[in-house]
Amino acid sequence: FGNYEAPRYITWSHQNRSQLIRIPAAHGVNQRMELRSPDPCANPYLAFSLLIRAGMEGIERGLKLCDPCNLNLYDVPASLVREYDCLPSNLNEAIKASQNSEFVHRSLPEKIIDAYLSAKTSEWNRYVDASDKSSMIDSLYFSAY
Repeated sequence: FGNYEAPRYITWSHQNRSQLIRIPAAHGVNQRMELRSPDPCANPYLAFSLLIRAGMEGIERGLKLCDPCNLNLYDVPASLVREYDCLPSNLNEAIKASQNSEFVHRSLPEKIIDAYLSAKTSEWNRYVDASDKSSMIDSLYFSAY
């Protein structure tokens, strides 16, 4: 995250495409939300399950949306983004965040969490142990079987 126009900060905006979440100011059939963090390596079933659960929990608890961030986060000085939390910067940080997340643990069955995080931990360990990290990534995520 945070490279090649991927989001780094936990922010939202109506029109700014450098944010994690974009909620265009459209109404009716054109109303939508864009979440820019899932990538092709994410399990879509888990990602959508957690996204829907987060939305439902926000509605049930009456949570209010924070103010939008209308900064272009691709070229803003670091001093202007200190108030925003960051997304994990690598797979290991994402694994640890998931392991420590009360939300994840109350939203998904423990067997699914354990199996998924075990697989992701194995991927991370293969990456750490690889002498040629680029080749390892290519073979793990882009090679045909």
